[in-house]
Order: sequence, then C-alpha cells, then structure tokens
Amino acid sequence: DLYSVGDTRQITLNNGQIITLRLANNTTDLYERSDGSGTTGFVLEFVECYGISYDMNLTNTNNGGWNVCYVRTTVMPLILAQLPDEWQEVVATVKIKAGNGYSTGNAVIESDDKLFLPAEREIFASRVYSAQTDWDTLTRWQWYIQNDTAADRIKTFNGSAQWWWERSPGNVSNSDFCVVGRGNAYASGATGKNALSPAFCL
Repeated sequence: DLYSVGDTRQITLNNGQIITLRLANNTTDLYERSDGSGTTGFVLEFVECYGISYDMNLTNTNNGGWNVCYVRTTVMPLILAQLPDEWQEVVATVKIKAGNGYSTGNAVIESDDKLFLPAEREIFASRVYSAQTDWDTLTRWQWYIQNDTAADRIKTFNGSAQWWWERSPGNVSNSDFCVVGRGNAYASGATGKNALSPAFCL
C-alpha cells in the first residue's frame, strides 16, 4: 500500500547500465508463487529496454512457446545475474502462463520464472496476434489500463524507440511471437532481432 502504480525507481545493474523500474501492477493475485506460499501481483517492469538485438529462438519457431524459448532459458538468467544482489534476493519465483505454440494449438502451460516478458494480454486492451487460449488466462496490468496509448507503450534503448518482445506465441503461424512496435501490437518471426524489457514480481 506504500507504493502506487506508476511509481518508478532507478537502479544500476552490475554491468553499469542504469535501468528504471516501474510498478506496473499492485494487486495480490495475478501469479501463484512457485514455492506454494500464496500469490502476488506486485509487478515491476523495466521501463527501458535491457538490450536491442535478441532472437526469441535460434530457429524460426514458436513450438513449445515461452517455456522452451532461447530468451527464457538462456538470456533471462543472464539478465537476472545483472540485478544488484539485494534485488536478486527478493525477486519471487512465480508460475507464468503462456501458449505453447501454434503447431500444438497454443495450449496454455506454466513455467517457473523470476524474470519474464509480458504477454500481449498484460499490455493491450484487445487481442491481436496472441492465441485466444493465452489471452483468456491472463489479466491486463494496471499501468497499461491507466495509460492506454501507443506512446505509453513505447520503450527505448539509449533514447531510441525499439520493437520489444512479448512472451506470447503468435496465433497464425508456427514461427511468430508477439512484439510491441511503435507502441502497437505486431508479430515477428522468432529469429527476428528485437529488444527485451523484462518484468518480475516481489
């Protein structure tokens, strides 16, 4: 209750990059804690992009979805290691839901994550490129409800606007994941080069 949606705080990562964290949601019930201790909806997101040139997968596929993608299995642990030690100690491991890819019907599966990318549903008011299954199981974050313009969804790296990945697999092919471009909903092939703007829970 001491913090309001939209509050920000700057931190310096272990690599020297300065990141602004924003409170994107301040409820108690969005995600189940993986240790069984209850739920949390206290979501902090990177306001700026961590980096600008990442493949979601090393091959052009969304099979297996977020759960098995290269960004989740390889890149997110590297970014987590850049958080200051005192932040790493308080980041919660939560059960994150996403579709498992077009070829398998985008059935929703869970993964245990500390850092994760937002889904299309958590950002946008209307479904565009994510699967209906992915959309129906998630809730929009409060900050994006309160700040519902394309300009509010633009994220930058070194002052330049970037296209940034979401964790939702696309709903029309077995190669796409959802992205935010110029503040709007798009999809990109999994080997496309896009930025990352992670989020985490406390």
